[in-house]
Amino acid sequence: LAMQVEEEPAQDVPEPPETLFSVKGRVVSDADTQPIRNAQISITRKHMPDDAIMLAALDEKEQRAERIRLTRPQTARSDTTGAFTADVSYSGVYEVVVTAPGFVPYKTETAPLGETFREAVIEARLSRGASISGRVADADTNVGAAGLTVRVESPQGPFGVTDSDGRYEISGLTVGQFGVAVDLRGSPYMAGRNLPYQRITISQE
Repeated sequence: LAMQVEEEPAQDVPEPPETLFSVKGRVVSDADTQPIRNAQISITRKHMPDDAIMLAALDEKEQRAERIRLTRPQTARSDTTGAFTADVSYSGVYEVVVTAPGFVPYKTETAPLGETFREAVIEARLSRGASISGRVADADTNVGAAGLTVRVESPQGPFGVTDSDGRYEISGLTVGQFGVAVDLRGSPYMAGRNLPYQRITISQE
């Protein structure tokens, strides 16, 4: 008994664009220029005037795929020396955002990458910024509530965790007004009339 199997035609799988450019640099503390390891670097291409011309030559499906590729962030992390490198495939201007626990987020833009410049080099100097501290305690016994997450409701969303005495500290805050909330999920505590929420203002002295 012979069986003939027909092979399905191979489907064209679009290959990712070739890497042509790179964004590299170093992340250091603004106070003492010491390297900051394991900082998160997000690199996102900004919309360019020539994008419309490029996309007009594609059909609707190809346009959707190309828009995703154009705006998809590239990420990297700094090493023990604070250095990082990320490869990108398109010419244009890139927004670079650097974040690290305890530091104020750093944001900048590269020079336009293209025929003239194929590499952008950045030194990200991160500032400690302001910090807040406090204590979370049981309303009846004043015993510190350990292991609770205290979160600052701001764009960078920093948080701290209470220690065995209920104390916490959150650093890397910028000037502005923020809400501070205690996450009680999974804990034996309940919110009473005074909800675990407070609004604070950080000002420049």
